[in-house]
Amino acid sequence: MKRLKRYLGALLGVLCSAFAVQALALPFSLGGYQGPIQIKYNNWEVLNIPSSCISGGILTNCTIASPNTTGGGDNYGIVKVSSIMDGSGVTTLWSDGNGGAEITGVFSDIGIQDIHVLSGSDFGIDSIGGVFSLYLNPLGSLATAGLSTANFNAAKDQYTGITGGSSFLSGIFAPGILGVSDPTITVSGTTSTNSLPPRGSSSGYLSVTGGAYMGMFDTNGYPNGSDMLLANNFTPLGATGGFNLTSYDPIIATVPEPGTVALLGIALVLLGAGQLRRRRTAI
Repeated sequence: MKRLKRYLGALLGVLCSAFAVQALALPFSLGGYQGPIQIKYNNWEVLNIPSSCISGGILTNCTIASPNTTGGGDNYGIVKVSSIMDGSGVTTLWSDGNGGAEITGVFSDIGIQDIHVLSGSDFGIDSIGGVFSLYLNPLGSLATAGLSTANFNAAKDQYTGITGGSSFLSGIFAPGILGVSDPTITVSGTTSTNSLPPRGSSSGYLSVTGGAYMGMFDTNGYPNGSDMLLANNFTPLGATGGFNLTSYDPIIATVPEPGTVALLGIALVLLGAGQLRRRRTAI
């Protein structure tokens, strides 16, 4: 009987945790949508080019033997999600302010490994590493915090005013965006200093590893078990507060059928019930 009480107590704890997660989930909703999505965002970032890759004030070919992937790395910043669209980009499924919430967060620890001249003033930049964390915060949290690199901690993984909310998603920049040509690269981009203002684009895979909504976005739908495709455009236009680049749009992902996530919960309950029957027989 004592074993039965202990089991029921543990089961109650699990159920309470599940209800707590559900309560946390209330501010966010996609209205039951399933299928491809585009996560639209804006960010403000810092990109530090290694000094060995600059000669006479211009970028040159270089390879960094030990890329900087700690303390923020060569590339870090903050993110604000503006909307989530369906795969076509026509229908809005969620927008900033829904439920009185905003989705904001940080990314860091991206280290430049290679810079190579493509043609004229166009350069390729390939990096390794990278982590990200997104939070559900009250609407206006980023506006109150303000845009300033002084809001980062030393590790660049916390930003005063936006990283203390409810954990939404967290994960890593996953390797593989260049395929077999270099399977270690997590972010690959090109930049042109000849355009006015200078601009560029980059891409990479994201792998979800945590957060309250991990079950919704951890689909393993991209190479090497990654979950999302980052397609990033950047420019110095709009940079402020110590940030030297701004970036936007989009992250491409897929929301699975609700039943896929629910089946996992049912399986766990059935497993627990089976263990309870066996234990009751043994009592």
